[in-house]
Amino acid sequence: MNFRIDYDDKSKKPVRTQAKKINIRGKRVAITGALPGMNRGEAEAWVGRKGGTYSSKVDTLVSCLILGKTRDVKPSSKIVDAQRYKVPMIQYNEVE
Repeated sequence: MNFRIDYDDKSKKPVRTQAKKINIRGKRVAITGALPGMNRGEAEAWVGRKGGTYSSKVDTLVSCLILGKTRDVKPSSKIVDAQRYKVPMIQYNEVE
């Protein structure tokens, strides 16, 4: 079962919810980790084909952080920033 991390409107605390397809058209998104079968340039182009705009960093202008595969044990700086700025985190296979 896939899940996503969103934030409760009132408490602003992270909430794990069941995944659903997310449309990134017109949204600014960042990626952390590797997307299967793509290098970073291909992943950026993939975001563009989906109608989104790629951002190399997570800030208050980013609509969501797409989570790819990683071997790191500790969270990446992008995940830490997404938590700080309350940016929803989704798995790459949730993108429409």
